[in-house]
Amino acid sequence: MKIWYQSSTSLGLDPMWSPYLESLRKHVQEVAREGTVVDVHGVQVTHSLVERSHYVKYLNQGQIIDNAIAAEKEAYDAFCVGCTLDPGFLEVREVIGIPVAFLSESCFHLATMLADKFSLISYNAAIVQALEQKIGQYGLKDHFVSCSFFDLSMQGLIHGFDDPDSIIESVQRVGREAVAKGAGVLLTACNILNMVLVKWGVKEVDGVPIMDTAGALVKVGEFMVDLKQAGISRSKPFLSREDVVDIRKTYLVEE
Repeated sequence: MKIWYQSSTSLGLDPMWSPYLESLRKHVQEVAREGTVVDVHGVQVTHSLVERSHYVKYLNQGQIIDNAIAAEKEAYDAFCVGCTLDPGFLEVREVIGIPVAFLSESCFHLATMLADKFSLISYNAAIVQALEQKIGQYGLKDHFVSCSFFDLSMQGLIHGFDDPDSIIESVQRVGREAVAKGAGVLLTACNILNMVLVKWGVKEVDGVPIMDTAGALVKVGEFMVDLKQAGISRSKPFLSREDVVDIRKTYLVEE
């Protein structure tokens, strides 16, 4: 089985992301079952305002859609989008026929199977607001416990791969607040934060588990391929391959 794991960051191109890329590549392959190959891909360019700007999200999302089409052409068995904002949620499913798994959709639904209530651990307010909208979109508001957040820049988050103490302290603080409100499982509101915690072995807050979102996404991807092989799959894409080619030529996306 071959899984295309798609990040929304410019992995392999911008050296800032090197600690994240190294950690992510190693971890997703360790989590995957024997015989599964997980290839981690980034986008060509990303911008620091991707979490706050709708326009930047739009530009970033286009690259992810392009990569989804490439994954199907290159005979990958599944396409996994490893960004908590679930970019291209509707569009990717419309243009490819292979199984697709999105990080937040997968992990939020999985959280409701593991506990009655779940909550988020986030390093800024913008992501919390965006993910609260996603939780509503996925019909899971009744399972969500409101959360606070701590303030940290993306550079500060990346620094946590080398020096995690202040991040772990903040995670424990906001996690305890969510646990006190009834959360039975916690999810990081960013997969980079998830990988910092994975690297340093932080798996719980006061006995309440922190879900490994990257690992869970890979397992959901494998599961969806298994389902397809058993004859259980999602509805066919609205667009045929011919439609996709025609649309992309019309809009000069490809020749």
